[in-house]
Amino acid sequence: MTDFITSDTPLAAWLIINGIQLHGVNNSVMPSEFAFSGSDQEKLDDLIFQWDGGNAIGNCTSFYKTYRSLVHKLKGS
Repeated sequence: MTDFITSDTPLAAWLIINGIQLHGVNNSVMPSEFAFSGSDQEKLDDLIFQWDGGNAIGNCTSFYKTYRSLVHKLKGS
């Protein structure tokens, strides 16, 4: 199992709403990093491919709420 780390907050929100488990947020580096489980590497790779290709689809409301939650975690609110 390889963990995936990104500092891209919108990507992190999209991965979460698509079932990829967030392991934690590292605020000790700038920009902050989100660490995800790599337990389903094939699904993770497919989701990243969709995101990078501009083909990410999903529930806008869930995405927005998850994104705002991550931003609050980054700000320490």
